[in-house]
Amino acid sequence: MRKAQSSAPGNSGDAAIAGLLEELTGTRTVFPGTGLRMVYELPAKAAKPNNGAREGSPP
Repeated sequence: MRKAQSSAPGNSGDAAIAGLLEELTGTRTVFPGTGLRMVYELPAKAAKPNNGAREGSPP
């Protein structure tokens, strides 16, 4: 599960959600029918889409 971070500075909502996601990850829940452990996290700052251009190439 991922939640897009708010761009508003000082948004305490992201900090509260980060704490909740840490608690959920700490439960070490395994996705049914697999050996995959569920990991909940806030994504890093969203990267700008590059529309298929290779890194370092002009737009």
